[in-house]
Amino acid sequence: MSSPNKWMVGFRFRSEVRGVVEHFYLVDGTAGSAGAHRAAARMAVPASERAGRLEVQRVQIQRVVTDLLGHVGLSAPVPGVGAMPAAGSLMSPIEVAR
Repeated sequence: MSSPNKWMVGFRFRSEVRGVVEHFYLVDGTAGSAGAHRAAARMAVPASERAGRLEVQRVQIQRVVTDLLGHVGLSAPVPGVGAMPAAGSLMSPIEVAR
């Protein structure tokens, strides 16, 4: 069974080398979506550094949920979390999470 504090956080990046890339992180043990966002951003920094300079285009946060039959799925995206940077600005995942 999944804990009520599991989150899936996805970052969509635009890379000069690879085009559009999406990275997804499973975060466990955070009290809320904002904490999950910050934890995932810390995990994303090494990946973004290996891929070169990346522009964060979108962040999507969803809770990992388990129904009564034990099926694991994702909630609807959390609204209002992960506001996007202004068009044309290059930001790291950590900067977006602030």
